[in-house]
Parts: sequence; structure tokens; C-alpha cells
Amino acid sequence: MSCAVSPLLAIDDLRDLRDLRGLSRRPSRAARALHVALALTLGLAACSEHRASRPTQSTTPEPGARERRAASQAVPAAGSRNAYGHALANLPLERWPEVRAGKALFSTSWVPRGHGDRERAERGPASLVREGLGPRFNATSCHGCHFKDGRGQPPRDPLRPARDRGQDEPTGAAPVLLRLGLIGPGGELLPEPTYGGQLQDRALRGLRPEGVLAWNLRLVVGQFADGTPFVLRAPVPRVDAPARGPLHPETRLSLRQPPSLIGLGLLEAVPAQALEALADPQDADGDGISGRVHWVRDPDTGLRVPGRFGWKASQPSLRLQNATALREDLGVTTSVFPDPPCAPGDADCLAVDAASGPELTDLELLQLTRYTRLLMPPAPRSGPLAELARGEAAFTALGCARCHHPRLRTGAGADLPELDEQELEPYSDLLLHDMGPQLADDRPDGDASGREWRTAPLWGLGLLHVVSGEVRLLHDGRAHSAQEAILWHGGEAQAARDAFLRASGADRAALLTFLDSL
Repeated sequence: MSCAVSPLLAIDDLRDLRDLRGLSRRPSRAARALHVALALTLGLAACSEHRASRPTQSTTPEPGARERRAASQAVPAAGSRNAYGHALANLPLERWPEVRAGKALFSTSWVPRGHGDRERAERGPASLVREGLGPRFNATSCHGCHFKDGRGQPPRDPLRPARDRGQDEPTGAAPVLLRLGLIGPGGELLPEPTYGGQLQDRALRGLRPEGVLAWNLRLVVGQFADGTPFVLRAPVPRVDAPARGPLHPETRLSLRQPPSLIGLGLLEAVPAQALEALADPQDADGDGISGRVHWVRDPDTGLRVPGRFGWKASQPSLRLQNATALREDLGVTTSVFPDPPCAPGDADCLAVDAASGPELTDLELLQLTRYTRLLMPPAPRSGPLAELARGEAAFTALGCARCHHPRLRTGAGADLPELDEQELEPYSDLLLHDMGPQLADDRPDGDASGREWRTAPLWGLGLLHVVSGEVRLLHDGRAHSAQEAILWHGGEAQAARDAFLRASGADRAALLTFLDSL
């Protein structure tokens, strides 16, 4: 009997969930070639039980590790649009019902109250529809912001409004969000007095959206040391047709692209001590890098803990991150945030939302959070070995690895044993860094200044165009390639950017090939 390797751990399609099985602990990169050879020799006998193995990324540099990375080309569905939709390979069988429930909630389309039966009749009895959307919102599902567990995508034409739909349309994505805020007398961030902290540009029938998100382009022209020119484009957001009058004249506006979801549970399991060990807030070693932990208060425990999630590392846990997104983006309440996202004085919004009790239960929030914690980052991909080795060397020599730290390790004693003592290659230190004026949004978030951003993990970078159809990087999606993202770097990363500008065309190409393999 023949059997093709299929993405049995891909959980993008709920129809595949009945075939998912738990797997043993993922092998180290040192064992990849052996595992692949055995799989081929044995004819993939395990596929009769609907099982597939995925290699891990080792955090220990070894001689020949780059050569052994070629074995990752045998990873099932590594180059498919479901590449971000794989669960951790060491997930036990008994965990799958919870994962299925979380995936269902992630894929659920939220509709206005009283519209559930009609929507199910139109979409089919098996459709995932839930009442409780709004009153004002940006998207109608988690999947709408994180397509295939990946990033949101800004509209291709930045001169058109970001939203061109009817105000009561029940489906659609939120390509980018617009955060609002004022700077208080003590330098703290305050919500915009009329519209709050985030523009909700969609609304239920009978309510007006808060406004239309649009933007102009700011161009930056430059050239490399060898004379090769480049043009960079950055969106400058604005709010057209504000529903309740103009915004405060000193309002700070900041676009936010929804990030991909791979590996979040693993990053949450990295001990705080490991992040502190990477921090150097006073630049004691004099290398120009002064990354620091963003300490925040965890409302669930009252403890001061490292922020890990969000573009400015402002959220301490995935549970809080998910509850915040449910409220702000979908208008769905939980016990964490029981009030709808109605701005102060928005009586029409408050009158529409007359629900009693949270719209998502604590159990459902747990299931959704477990799902987002258990998504696995893709293994590195193969390529020309000499080119990859040259690019990896350039990554270190240019200074990229000083912030995009290649290797982390999770701690022991996590509530999910699957996350315990796992070696990772996220290419991030999860720290805040001053990225200079070009990337600054002048909007602080907690203790993070308007110039500081969390180091974005790079794992899965080379598959972004496969999953999402195009590449949009940085907090507002301005960069259409890894090269553009590098060229926007400044502040602590200015030296690395300048070194990239001076590098030869061959070294630049090798670096980009390496990044594309992650």
C-alpha cells in the first residue's frame, strides 16, 4: 500500500481534525536526516495510523548543522498555505478535543444577536456561527485577522480607505487596526476622549462605524554603497468621516498589523530569568544594544512579569492578549473584559449592547487560548548550502543576532508539559529596543516609549508569502520584503542597517536567502 505524506497536523481545516493524532517528542535537528531516511525506508508505515513527524529546531550550534537542515525539506506541508497551522508534534491524543474546540472558536463567525438562525440557514447547518458581535468592531472572527494563523494584510492600494463595505456586512477581515491615544500630563497614554483606544471602523445595523481608516504614503529614497537604489514607503494614517466629530487634535495614531500566531505558547514558556539575562538596559557592554524587559502587571496574578505579546510586548499572557482582541476587535466580552468596547459617552453603542454576562465563557476562553498556545513554528527549510552558510554568517557579522537572538529554551513546570524544556530558534529576545525615529509612532504603551518595539520573531518568515500571498512586515505592514524591513531599522539597529548598506550585493543576497529559509 502506498501512502503520501499529508499535513495531518495541519489544523487549518476543521474537516481534518478528526484525523489528528498525538505524536512523540520532536527530534533534534541532529536527528533529522536519520528520521527522514528511516521514514523513507519504512515506507511511512505510520501513515496507516494517520501520523506524521515534524523535526524540531535545535538551539545548540553543531558542526554540519546547516547541512543537516536540508532534511527539513521532507517536513509535511512545509511549503503549503497550511504551514502555520500545525500543532506541536508532541501533543498527546487526549489534548486534541480541547484543540478542536479552540480551533472551532478561532474559526467561528460572530454575528449580531438574533441573526444566528438566519446565518446558519444561509451558510448551512454545519457552519460555525455565534451570536454576540459588536456593537462596534473591526472583524467578525479571529480567522479574519489571522488568516490561516498568519498575519493580517493591509489593502494593496493605500490611497483607498482600508474598509469599503456595508456597515452591517457579517463577514470580512481586519487587515490593519488603528490604535488611538493621547499623552497625559505624566507621559502616560490616555484613550482618545471620544473614540477610545482603538478605532472600530465597522458597526451593527443602526450604528455608524466610528470612522473610515485611510492613509497617505511617505516615501524614503536611498541607495546602497554600491549604488543600487531603493525606495521605501510608509503609511501615514488618518481617520475620514469620524462619526461623532473630529478626533482630539493631539491624538496619536498608530497602525497595527495582526501578527502570525506560530510558536506563541513556546515563547510564553521561556523563563523570565532567560529574558533578563539577555537584557542590557544600560548598554553595559558598549555594543550599542540596550534591550530591556517590558515589565507589566499581570491582572490574573497581580504579579509584575515580563510582557511578551503585542508589538510593544505589552501583554503578559496569551489569555489576556486573546481577551483583549476579542473585546477590541470583535466586540465579544469575557469575564476578563465584561464591558463592550463602547467609548465614553457613546450612548447608542451602550444601548445596543444589552447582553447579560460574558459572551464567551471562561472554559471557551481557555480552549481558545490553548489552541493559540499549541501552534508550532515551521522547521527551517532547505536551500543552497553554501549560500545559506554565507547568509547565516552575514546575519551574525552585520549585528542582526544581537537582537534577533537565534536560540531560546523553555523552562520546566509549565501547565502544559508539551511546552517544557523545548529548544527554540525564534530569532528574537522578546525585549524592547529603541528602533529610531523612522519606525517611531510616538504612542507609548505601558512602559514602552513611542520609539521602542519588541524584537519580532523571524521563524516562519520565508513562508509568509506562501501562507498570506504576499509579504508585509513591521508593525504597520509597510515593508514588502525582509530587505525593506532591514532598511527601516534605526536607533539601536542603526549600525546593523549601515553595515547592510555597505555590504556587497552577494552578501546581501545571501543574507536574504538565509532569512527566507527560516
